[in-house]
Amino acid sequence: NPRDDPRESPHPPKRRDPKVVMAEIAEDFMRIQVVNNDLGQAISSPSPVNLEFVIKSTAELVDRSKRFGENLGRPEPEKESKPPKLEPLTDLEQLKRGLATLDKLITEFAHNPLFTDASTRDAESLVKARRDLAEITRLSEHIKKNAEQLSKTVKQSP
Repeated sequence: NPRDDPRESPHPPKRRDPKVVMAEIAEDFMRIQVVNNDLGQAISSPSPVNLEFVIKSTAELVDRSKRFGENLGRPEPEKESKPPKLEPLTDLEQLKRGLATLDKLITEFAHNPLFTDASTRDAESLVKARRDLAEITRLSEHIKKNAEQLSKTVKQSP
């Protein structure tokens, strides 16, 4: 009986309401920049880096950039290209440099003509936006993981 086959799902993936998708894209686009700015201020202030804040912020960046990526569509994998390996961030200076790299990436992403020029509908801008988002997700996850590691070592040091 084909009905018993779990692959024969009676519910095809639901088409999402474009209004909802557009609202999510707008919200994520704004929040990614706001969170990034907050992180920038946090690491440029003279006070010590608040690792909990970095962890919470990068976690939000991961969630937002993933959802944004799902709404924009997955990037086409580049042939024969593996993303460069991310070096572990073992101290606060390296963490700050990682966040500075993330900031550049997010700023570039936010200035993509796809978002800044309503008449832009070229495939190139879309491909770049998707790739940038995938990279933002990857780098945010990396920074979050390293900040978690650092916060453990910072807590343990007397």
